[in-house]
Amino acid sequence: MTRSRVRLGGWALLLLAGLGLSGCFNFEVTKEVTGGTSQGPFEVEIDCPSTVVGPTSDTLTFNGPGSQTSIDFAGPEPVTCTITETATAGASSVTLACEDPLPPGVTCQSTPAGLVVSGILGDQDTVTIGIRVVNDFTPPPTTPPGDPGTPPPADPGAPAAPVVGTPRFTG
Repeated sequence: MTRSRVRLGGWALLLLAGLGLSGCFNFEVTKEVTGGTSQGPFEVEIDCPSTVVGPTSDTLTFNGPGSQTSIDFAGPEPVTCTITETATAGASSVTLACEDPLPPGVTCQSTPAGLVVSGILGDQDTVTIGIRVVNDFTPPPTTPPGDPGTPPPADPGAPAAPVVGTPRFTG
């Protein structure tokens, strides 16, 4: 996939300093696929609403395993971004996590809304945060055809069923 990138160069860092801001986040997102194969597409959305210079979001599209780097995000500190996977290609589960070690002053927390990364960058120019996204395609266990599975447990309060049979004498 081809898309335009915005990189904050020296002029932008001077502008940030003039606005009382410092530093930028960008994200190195690594996609893994386990339990099967998939050609995607997978979309990882990075949303940084506190960004004041440049775009406030970026979408990375993967067609399988690999790595991509997001655009730079700059804003008043703390810079806060939420990372979610918006297209999972039918994965049975998705796990998002920050990779260790995190730069000083940066926190990473898993929430129901996604992975939330926040930090005070101080005098650091650009901080790259590693994000690992794992899509698992392990199918749920199935019962083989013709196998009724495990019968439900008997009700302990119910009387036992009577045994009916015909006696058979052998001698």
